[in-house]
Amino acid sequence: MLSACKTAPHFGLPSFASGLIAVLEAYCDESDSHVRGGSLLVIAGYLADESEWRDFIPAWRDQVLGRFNIPYFHAKELRSQNAKLYRHLDFSERRELLEVACTLIGRHARNGAIVYMRPHDWRQATTAQQRSRWGSAYGICMEILVSVVLDGLVGSPERVSVFLEEGHNNAGDALLKVHNYKHDTEPIEYPEMAGAPIMGDPDHHELNARKTSMRIGDSALVSKITSPPAQAADLLAYLVGSALKPQHPIFDGILDRLLDLKPHALCGWSPEDVKELVSGMSEWAEEKKLLKMQTYEMKRRLRAEGMKVFQMPWGFVVDRHPDEDDDSIRLKSQVNSILDKFKDI
Repeated sequence: MLSACKTAPHFGLPSFASGLIAVLEAYCDESDSHVRGGSLLVIAGYLADESEWRDFIPAWRDQVLGRFNIPYFHAKELRSQNAKLYRHLDFSERRELLEVACTLIGRHARNGAIVYMRPHDWRQATTAQQRSRWGSAYGICMEILVSVVLDGLVGSPERVSVFLEEGHNNAGDALLKVHNYKHDTEPIEYPEMAGAPIMGDPDHHELNARKTSMRIGDSALVSKITSPPAQAADLLAYLVGSALKPQHPIFDGILDRLLDLKPHALCGWSPEDVKELVSGMSEWAEEKKLLKMQTYEMKRRLRAEGMKVFQMPWGFVVDRHPDEDDDSIRLKSQVNSILDKFKDI
C-alpha cells in the first residue's frame, strides 16, 4: 500500500493549470506508531486553497464535531472504548464518524502527502554531530514532505503556506526546516550593476535548479484542537502509521477509502534509503566545506587588491572601485535592498 522512494520527485500529485491556483495552504500533523519493535514517525498533510479550507472548516465543525458531539477530532483515541473523547459513541457511530470525515476531506482537500521514517534508522545512520547540524528525523521528514508537495505542483509561481500541528518536541526543528527551504528556493536576484555572481552558494543554486514553481509563503505552528485542517491531517497520519501493524476493526478499510478519494503522495524511507540519504548529505557537506574555503580565499584576494566585497545569500558581489563615487553608492544601495528582503524570509 505504501511505496518506498528515495528522491520523492512526483507521486501522483496532479498538475494544476497556470492561473487556476489561488493561495494554497498545507496543514500537517505527525503520528508515532510502534512497528516491528521500534517507533515509526509519520508526517502527513493535506493541501487546499484558502477558499476550499474556508468551506471545509464550518462543514467539519458541523458534520463531524457538532453531529457527533466532540470538541475536536483525534484519530488515535477512537481505538479505545474508555477514551473520554468518544466514550458516548458506539462502534457503528465511530465508523460513521470516520466515513463522514473521509467524505469531507475528499470533497474539500486537493491532495495529500505522507512521509514516514523510523527515527532509530536516522540515529543509526548519523553521528551526534551530524544530527546537531542537520536536525532530527522529524525535521528531515518535514523537509521531504514540503519538497514532495511543492515539486508535485505545476503552474505560475505561487506561494504555499505551511502549517504544522504544535506539541511535538521537534516541532520547532521542523518549522525551521520549512523556513530554510523557503530561503533556499527564493528566486535569485542580482543587483542590476553587478551581473551574475562570481561564486554562488551550492544550496541555493541547486534548489533553484529544480525550477520550483511553487514556493513557501507563511509558516507557523497551529493547535490541532482548534484547527480542523490539522485534524484531517491527524487522521491521515494515524491511518498510515497503523496500517503497518495489525489493523483495529474501527479503522478497517478507512485508509483505502481515503486514498481513493484524492491523489496522495506516499514516500517511505527504509533503513537502506536513510543510509543513502545520509551518505549523499555527507558528500554535499564536504563540497560545501570546500566551496566555503575557496570562497573565503577568493574574497581575501579581492580585498587585498583594494576591492569591496558584499556577501549575498547566493554568493558575493564585488565593487572594483570602492570609493564613495556615484556608482559605488548605487551598487551598495541595490545590494542592501536585496539583503533586506532576505531578512524577512
